[in-house]
Amino acid sequence: MAKLVFRGEDVRVLFDHAKASKQHSPTFGMLCTAEYLKEGEKLEGEYAKSEQIDLAKVPAHLQLVKDAGAYLMSSGIPRLPGLPKDGKPAMNFVVYAKGFEEGCDWGMQQAALGGDDFVEPLTLDMFEPAMADKASKIWLNVSKNRISIGWEPGEGAPAKTPREKRVRPAYDSKELGRVNKEAGATTRAAWAFAGGTYKGVICEVTPVLVYQKVRRGIVVHERALLPDPVPAKGQIVAYVYPDDVNAKASFGAK
Repeated sequence: MAKLVFRGEDVRVLFDHAKASKQHSPTFGMLCTAEYLKEGEKLEGEYAKSEQIDLAKVPAHLQLVKDAGAYLMSSGIPRLPGLPKDGKPAMNFVVYAKGFEEGCDWGMQQAALGGDDFVEPLTLDMFEPAMADKASKIWLNVSKNRISIGWEPGEGAPAKTPREKRVRPAYDSKELGRVNKEAGATTRAAWAFAGGTYKGVICEVTPVLVYQKVRRGIVVHERALLPDPVPAKGQIVAYVYPDDVNAKASFGAK
């Protein structure tokens, strides 16, 4: 996984430009769908021609580009003018990731992001929380299958409201020992937590807790946070918890 770090104030310039623009430039991947075609146009072949695209239909986004470096740019049209370079005006304002500026080491870039060039669209919703926090630094964690965002709040960021703490009910050590033994678990028990997914067989159901064998260990769920109906002992169930520590789990793929 590569971590691409950008100056927050520069990303805000891109964000504001994309948000204010009425038309947007599609990525190559967007040319492969009929969603953005002009009225009466049909997709013939693998991708549409640029003149077939209704630029007003393309959603506002930022584009993560990897070619001679790695950078972000706005999708907005007309393009945001770039800073002069070698006495000549640049056609487009881009924000390079730290260490991935134009002319950076090709081997390092290939090891971090792969050998192929790409343009990946990132929705503005992805950046909204960082913008609200007046982020001084924004980073993208890039893997083969996922891009996630993180940021460092800047000066003047609104104060965070602490999340409500939840007091967990205590589980009985003797009961847990019996469940472990009967289930053949080899690792100690752990509480289910927010943002987690747990699939396994239900080992024990009490009025307050539910014990579930997940791989080699036991996960302890608070029954109040599980969706109805609570399964019986012996059933295989997948529980998916949202990021909100106080929110109920839901059923995942069984």
